[in-house]
Amino acid sequence: MTDGVFPDLVLASASPRRRELLEQLGLNLQVTPANVDETPHDGERPADYVRRVAAAKCDAVAATRGMDLPGIPILAADTIVIVDDQILGQPRDEADARRMLLALAGRRHEVTTAYRINFGGRTLDRSVTTTVSFRSLQPAEVDAREAARAIDDRRVGGTTVIPASLPRPSPVG
Repeated sequence: MTDGVFPDLVLASASPRRRELLEQLGLNLQVTPANVDETPHDGERPADYVRRVAAAKCDAVAATRGMDLPGIPILAADTIVIVDDQILGQPRDEADARRMLLALAGRRHEVTTAYRINFGGRTLDRSVTTTVSFRSLQPAEVDAREAARAIDDRRVGGTTVIPASLPRPSPVG
């Protein structure tokens, strides 16, 4: 709760972009990031992984809520990039970010966001997948700074936001 205003929603996320989007809708948020293990299980498919992690985040925060804010919905989400049925994780450094961006260039990949809402003892689980096409890139177009910015957590709600200097998603028919 901020400034004595009763929250409309508990956001179980540390993502500043998720917070910004929800605040743009006029919602008063209580941000309570969840601390869960986000390690993929052996053999786990990407779509199952992202749904499991979103659910675990929501459930972890719900378990700590007790009765301090009864009746306030809890929202948790997770977003992943999928290439060749593999999860493309966060880059370890600028060189890794460059490698990832070049791996995405000139091809399609998927961005999946899963979310869980817990409200009044009920849960709602959903996910959305967007296919994104990158144009081909020349290595000179991809300096490490641009690569790091492009892969920085700019995925929100099934939409990939790409800096203007980088390729745009194209419609998929």
